[in-house]
Amino acid sequence: MRVSQLSLGEGNTPLIKSIKAELYLNQKLNLFFKMESANPTGTISDRGCAEFIESLKGSFVEGLTVYGDEELSVSAGVYSARAGRPVYLFFREGSWDEACYYKIKKHDGIPVVVEGEHSEIKSILEEIEEGYPFIEIKYGSKFFYKGFLKFIDEIREEINGEFKLFIGCSDKDIEKIELLQEVCIQEKVELLACVETGSSYYKNSSIKNIVEIEKYESGEAGNVLKMEGIEYGKNEMLAFAAVQKRAESEEFFTEENIVIPVSREISSKQNESYIIEKIPGTLEGFKRVMGLK
Repeated sequence: MRVSQLSLGEGNTPLIKSIKAELYLNQKLNLFFKMESANPTGTISDRGCAEFIESLKGSFVEGLTVYGDEELSVSAGVYSARAGRPVYLFFREGSWDEACYYKIKKHDGIPVVVEGEHSEIKSILEEIEEGYPFIEIKYGSKFFYKGFLKFIDEIREEINGEFKLFIGCSDKDIEKIELLQEVCIQEKVELLACVETGSSYYKNSSIKNIVEIEKYESGEAGNVLKMEGIEYGKNEMLAFAAVQKRAESEEFFTEENIVIPVSREISSKQNESYIIEKIPGTLEGFKRVMGLK
């Protein structure tokens, strides 16, 4: 995979072998944490986003408007700033995460919360030309497929033999995990998506291997990850709890290689000083916040 001109050093993240967690599991497993938190915006998506934004660079004059997946939007904001263009990132009210705002503002992006329905917001953004082309950012792009392929290759270079990939799955992760699953099938890597028991958001997806985790199990997992020294969020707790569940049911073979990706978590305390613009979902509202007539 070529290195993008907009690269911020994404990829080649550390693969750290567990010590204490393996003792806790009482299994001879080779458990690794793939530290995606070391990427510029702290997620697996950065590998593809640099090239994605580079491919658009010639098409936006003044800047870029982005609406879609939060993780991708944050990454797009950072790499657009790297390209020397302002980017407006629009989030529908109720679908946003304050941690995302912190990352966007840190890199000079302009996050805006919009009141309204998804189809209405998308329709209005498509009306705004004036040098700000609209991108509804999704995981379907070939650049993200290549980025996930590189992620798998990085693990394979460091691990001698086959491995299983355990990844926590929230309601916002479906498209990402569906694409990662495509890559894993191609590369003959077993992917297990870990969800909280009682969740239904994944049931209409194409995700094949699901491990359901009780809330108390993920809580116990958090204590073990803390002992290991891993900065974790809900997805990491779900993934480790799933590994523990498999270990207790003796479904692993001795010395099997297990990998858990770890993304960056931003505490809410760091977001307190960031005031986020909120607008009505109208053409006038969008133009006002963007300074357009």
